[in-house]
Amino acid sequence: MRFLSIFLLSLLVTFTHCIPSPQTPSTIPNTFTKRNEDVVHSGNYAIVNCATKATPADLLLRRTYNRLGDVITDLDDHGLSSPYGLKAFFKSASAILRIREVFSRIRRGDSIYPNGVEAAPVLYCLSADDPDEYARNIYNDQCVKKGYPAGTIAGTEFVVLCPLFWTVEIEPGPEECPILLFNRFPRETDGLIQNQFSTLVHELVHLYGVEGSATGMETYGVQEVIELGAAQSVENAANYEYYASFVVAGCTEAPTIFGP
Repeated sequence: MRFLSIFLLSLLVTFTHCIPSPQTPSTIPNTFTKRNEDVVHSGNYAIVNCATKATPADLLLRRTYNRLGDVITDLDDHGLSSPYGLKAFFKSASAILRIREVFSRIRRGDSIYPNGVEAAPVLYCLSADDPDEYARNIYNDQCVKKGYPAGTIAGTEFVVLCPLFWTVEIEPGPEECPILLFNRFPRETDGLIQNQFSTLVHELVHLYGVEGSATGMETYGVQEVIELGAAQSVENAANYEYYASFVVAGCTEAPTIFGP
């Protein structure tokens, strides 16, 4: 939910309170699939409007299932003793069940229940010539004007992918592991998560219930997320994203967290 959650919530509040409309946050983007026949399936996920990117999206989802299996194995085998920074990112063993649940739901592709209505999770590729005006507006504002790679539409089953998403590496490698200096990571050290796997995990973590703080604000940056307390960490999507990326890339340097 790097950009769309807050943006679209404010947009939809405007619709609700200023312009009478029967549409709700979950039904507005359903026109995406109703007007678009470009739908393929990857496990329980639907891949919509992706054309030539449908196969790469399917392969990325399959890779993500496998990689998150490795993450869950690390959780189960090592707990807070994980060599991949689990304690730095989450602080407390009490977080492990929640982390495992979120990653397991992503792997299974569990149904989403926007407004209590069951729906399959959807990856939707945005484009300039989208048949849906609502989708084109998101594309123009978020993909073109703001240059974001992806996002989650709050209160719905949709993760949307901008063209920029497909221009980066598929997953992180060890060369992207941040360098620890005096028990801290330098700020602006985000190369590890500038890839398709990490971005998709971030958005899917939001889709499966990690919504951020009560104010809707998120914390980004590897050192910044490590500085969050235990309660904040488990509600911040970037903490999950960094931990999963540490496991996949094999990053074993993380700040020492003192205490239980």
